[in-house]
Amino acid sequence: MRKNNSIKTLLINWLAIYPLITMVLYLLEPILFNVILPVKTLILTVLVVPTMFFITIPLSRAIFKSMAEL
Repeated sequence: MRKNNSIKTLLINWLAIYPLITMVLYLLEPILFNVILPVKTLILTVLVVPTMFFITIPLSRAIFKSMAEL
């Protein structure tokens, strides 16, 4: 039972994180096209991690609460 909940949590988090990362990469690509990869990664993580922690993950947990409890 615990493994099933872990898989559901993983899927819920992935469904929240994937679109966020895709959107940030899409929006920053015109600005950062000549920047080296480590700097791009740094900028991406500085933007995405706090957004995930404070907005995306809590919102997705609230939306999918009933699914996670199954």
